[in-house]
Amino acid sequence: MEDAYFVTFDAAEQAAHRALSQRAGERGGAAAEARIRIDRTAAEVVVAARDRRGLFADLALSIARFGGNVVGARIFTSQAAEALDIFYVHELRRFSHSATTIHACSGRLVEAVEGAARGERDTIPANLARAWILAAASAFSIASSVAHRQ
Repeated sequence: MEDAYFVTFDAAEQAAHRALSQRAGERGGAAAEARIRIDRTAAEVVVAARDRRGLFADLALSIARFGGNVVGARIFTSQAAEALDIFYVHELRRFSHSATTIHACSGRLVEAVEGAARGERDTIPANLARAWILAAASAFSIASSVAHRQ
């Protein structure tokens, strides 16, 4: 990986990324993980895959089809043409789900992103779109307020 990668992630994160990359090799060239990152107030979607033309666009599209709003991304490519793409995702609509629902839906998102990384099309069933990102949004509580000054 490029130097910026080693500056960006600590040893524990690097080990997790290495394990994900190894899983990608065992699973047809792609592996993904999704989790809530309270410290970033976002869902984090991490994808390890063989780099190819259009990979980033396919991944972003698969997240968007789940209703996700990508608010940040980090993209790294190794000299061996292995990509590590990390997306930070928000959904701006309010929605309430239990942690069980978030966990179940995150598996579907991971499957869809892995399929997109392998170049598969239409990997997200229409009735599941938005479910995980909307569920993940419930993990964050942001209260709004309006004040009027005279």
